[in-house]
Amino acid sequence: PGDVAVILIDGASSPPADRRTGVRISALPMRYPGSGIDRNTGEITLHLDVAPQQGLNWIATTEIRIGKATAQSGRELRAVWKPEGLPLASAYISDNLQVQSDELILPVEPIRTNPRVLSVIFKTGDGEPKSIRKLEGLILGEIAQANVPVISVDDIAGSIGQSFAGPGDSTLTLVSMKSDKNSTTLVLRASGSNQYAGRQFRQRPAGNSDAVLNFQSFAKIRYTDSDGKTMPQPQVLISNSTSDGIRDTYEVTLRFGTSNNKVSPQPAKLVLTGTKMISVSLPFALKDVPLK
Repeated sequence: PGDVAVILIDGASSPPADRRTGVRISALPMRYPGSGIDRNTGEITLHLDVAPQQGLNWIATTEIRIGKATAQSGRELRAVWKPEGLPLASAYISDNLQVQSDELILPVEPIRTNPRVLSVIFKTGDGEPKSIRKLEGLILGEIAQANVPVISVDDIAGSIGQSFAGPGDSTLTLVSMKSDKNSTTLVLRASGSNQYAGRQFRQRPAGNSDAVLNFQSFAKIRYTDSDGKTMPQPQVLISNSTSDGIRDTYEVTLRFGTSNNKVSPQPAKLVLTGTKMISVSLPFALKDVPLK
């Protein structure tokens, strides 16, 4: 059950595949819908299946780069990658419509039926090759690594005024820190690209926003004192929030309280744990890919 049909195709042999890495790249049979030779344009369409291993949190295949494609005759084939739709879109408008903003005009295409399957278009020139002797290239994608430190500051007092790189082209800036007998006040500022954040939300399961730095991140930061002891979570107060349409900026005031009339300890170290997006590049090589 579901929206995507499962099609079983009777075949004499398995399609060529590259299984050297955690992501298997396979050439689907030419009976796969959309595959074939266009005699009018001299183009042949081949579909590749990008299948990660179970347990590998593969978020998206961002690009396929074909380095070399050789026909059975030895002639080089020129290839260009064309996605079947918007790989990162969560919704679509009908064909031929356009989304227009002040800065760009972006054609909108339907979402691919199967996001694992990508098409490669080869210029065949004259003749119709029966197979590709060797097909080499790179798969570019993104993996989400969960529960890892995405921002660490080992010396808060010595880092006031400094900025630290975070996930998704974001930054965390230590603005100020002051202490008195009642509390320690630490002011932090987080700034990040809302365009990148939007792309991450479309890629990832709903509600999982660890890969971007936003106002929710402040409550997830853990602090330790100078003795390495974990401190109670401070009171979080959003003191300022701005956006220029490209970057969102949140400024917060954190108050670390004290008890028994003791001087409030200062936080010495902070760590934000979340999900880190890792870009990967995987080479592949397929041999004797049938084109019939």
